Amino acid sequence: MAAILAAIVMAVSGTVMHAKKANDRESAVIGIIEKYGDKEGVESVNMGRFLLGLAKMAAGNDDDGDSAWLKYVDRITVVSAEQAEEDVRDSMSAELTSILSGYEKAAEMNNDDDDMSVWVKMEGDSTILEMIMFSGSEYALIYIGGRIPVSEMENMASDMQ
Repeated sequence: MAAILAAIVMAVSGTVMHAKKANDRESAVIGIIEKYGDKEGVESVNMGRFLLGLAKMAAGNDDDGDSAWLKYVDRITVVSAEQAEEDVRDSMSAELTSILSGYEKAAEMNNDDDDMSVWVKMEGDSTILEMIMFSGSEYALIYIGGRIPVSEMENMASDMQ
């Protein structure tokens, strides 16, 4: 039992140290999430290295399966401001839109009143450092950070077809 507790404490402390390093790189989008995360009506779920490690273990060791890309991810955060006051939603959306101008738009989808755009921050041509999926109509975003090879995302996309 002591060994398990020690392993958990080391994993959590490693997560905190890694989060500080990662936040240097992610500060713009993570800063928005942290700024609005405690506002009334804003909900968020953050999965850091520790929880992602558990998810990876639960998914198994199938490196060719649907979850293979998870080994490259350090953080996933989902935020919804749909229930927030209009001024909070508009302010958050405006700040995020401004920050995303520094990212590369990878995809955009519009269907009636719904929209979704996918933005990426790359390292060279082969590694995704950050991927942000943002819906202005639903005031929601999904943040994925790590060092994800573009080839893994291409494999996942081809598997979905």
